[in-house]
Amino acid sequence: RDARRYIDKLGKSTSIQFEDMNAREMRRPYRKHIQRIDECERILRFMFDEISRMEDCVIQKNKVDEFLTADNSYKLEIVEAELQQLYKQFGKFKENNMVLVTERNQAV
Repeated sequence: RDARRYIDKLGKSTSIQFEDMNAREMRRPYRKHIQRIDECERILRFMFDEISRMEDCVIQKNKVDEFLTADNSYKLEIVEAELQQLYKQFGKFKENNMVLVTERNQAV
């Protein structure tokens, strides 16, 4: 727990970059967690891109301080599950919208 607290303090108060000490050995015990985070980032990029194309939709960004204040309340499993659900729902929304637009165009 102390290590987590120190890393949190360093991350919040300084601009720091860590060097991978296992780069030569390719031993990465947290690789699966990083892959999960990468997948969440991919979904977020997709969602931001799609939402930014919609009229009258505003995406609020750069609320870093609010995020860091509540960082203990976020759990990877919950955030990951919610993102996956939103991604599936958005995919269905796009499909349904395409069907409705096609039907409308055929009716006209």
